[in-house]
This record gives sequence, structure tokens and C-alpha cells, in this order.
Amino acid sequence: MYQHRRSLTIAEFRKNLKGIGLDNQFVFKAILVAALEHGQRYNDLSYASGHLFPVASHVIDYLQSIGIPVTQEVVAASVLHDTLEDTLINASKLKENFGDAVYGYVKPVTLPSFDGVEVLPGESFSAAKKRIYYSKLENAPLESKVIKLADRYNNMSNFDFGGSEYLKERYLREADEFYLEFARRVDRQVGNSYWYDLLKEKTEELRIQLASVDSKNDNIPYYRRLSNLLISWFRRINQKP
Repeated sequence: MYQHRRSLTIAEFRKNLKGIGLDNQFVFKAILVAALEHGQRYNDLSYASGHLFPVASHVIDYLQSIGIPVTQEVVAASVLHDTLEDTLINASKLKENFGDAVYGYVKPVTLPSFDGVEVLPGESFSAAKKRIYYSKLENAPLESKVIKLADRYNNMSNFDFGGSEYLKERYLREADEFYLEFARRVDRQVGNSYWYDLLKEKTEELRIQLASVDSKNDNIPYYRRLSNLLISWFRRINQKP
């Protein structure tokens, strides 16, 4: 079963693909598009090697373990899962280059755009966005659900190497309000507890990390914490663009 790796180079990822007969032009095109599009945002290939390739590898290993055939479309979608959300590639461009099947896997794991959010009376925009997104995930193909769970697990695993308290708190809150039970429902579809167990472990690790931070903050006088926040704020606004 899958062993989490913090990073995979293109060469390492392609070697894994070659072992299952999917190191073809279609998948290689997806790799290049994802690496280059996200590379423009991060100015290097760190996002592809640190997130996209590990997520895709996890999806492949998991689907193989439960006896579901791994297609080139699923691999391409796993690599491209953040493309609609975080790059300039839109839906029509994704369909044009990779077809309806890849788009059909990527669309459900993409947060709704501003125009696609209908806010109900008394509902905040943020709550409406989550409601729509969670509903899309619940009704997505199994492959899309697996891509999302592998994505979530990778992000939570990377907190072992750092990350802001704000982001950790958000991931912990979202795990409690949706992802743990979502993982349990996906597990029931295949008759195991794989995703729930993984996310539960990472959720508890986050809980411990945040409790440790709170404990440390309790021992720091209020005026000193406020001073540290102000210093940090002034440093940020005075940084050169």
C-alpha cells in the first residue's frame, strides 16, 4: 500500500507510471501542462513534485489495491486536479486538450467560482461555497472522491513540515465538519476504513499540534503577544515587492 513521500520528481513519477504501462504521451502531456502552469505561479516545479505527483501516485496505488483499473484519464485528472482552481486553464481548454472524461473527474474537486455560488437567505458566502462544494463531492464519481481524499491527506501530511496556525485550524475544522465522515462514506463503498483511518490520524496530529501552540501562547503575557503580532505586521508591509 501507499507510502507517503514528501516529493517526487518528474523522472521518479514517470518511472512509476512505466511500471503500470501508463507512461504515454497523453499522461506526459498532463504532467507537462500541470508542471508548467503551476510552475508559473510558484516560479519552480515545487508544487508539482511536492503535491501533484504524490497525490497522483496515491490515487494509483489505492485504486490498484481495491481492484479498480487505473486509466490514463484518471492519472491525468489526478495530476491536473488543481488546474481549474489555481491556473489560467479554463474548462473549455481542459476539455479541448484532455477530453470530457478528464474534465469530468477534475470538475467535482474544483471549488466553485464566484459566479457559481448561490447564497441562501441568512447564509454567508463562505458557507454557501462549502455547501455547494461538499454536495459536488458527495455526488462525484468514485475516482474524483479518491483524488480529493488523496489531495486532503497530502496537504495534512505536509503540516508535519510546517504551515500556518490559521491553515491548520481551517483543515482541522473542515475535517470535523465534513471530511472525516465523507471519508467514512467513501470507505463504505469499497468495504474498508482506509481513508477514514488516514485522515483521522492526521486530524488528531493536527489537534495535538494546535493544543501545543495554545499552551505555549497561554504562558506568554498578552502585551508581549500583541507586540510580536505588531512587529510581524510591520515587517510584512515593509517588505520589498
